[in-house]
Amino acid sequence: MIHGLEKLKKDMAIDQTKEISPNINELLKYMEEVEDFKHCEDEVRAASMLETFGFSLDHVPGHLLKSKEVNANIRSLFLLCN
Repeated sequence: MIHGLEKLKKDMAIDQTKEISPNINELLKYMEEVEDFKHCEDEVRAASMLETFGFSLDHVPGHLLKSKEVNANIRSLFLLCN
């Protein structure tokens, strides 16, 4: 992962001699979701992703912390957990 998600996927595609564990595929999918969320600029989409993927406040990028949509979603998730 030091070289990035894209390089990892490329290397895995080249080395198809081994069967990839479903756990590895799930991990890669989650990492792609986190990366996509981290770079998301659309507040409504980010709020939806927050709920869909179950991200926590720690996942929310700084530029989205003041978003009304994201904050409303964080509050509702927090209330559900308590």
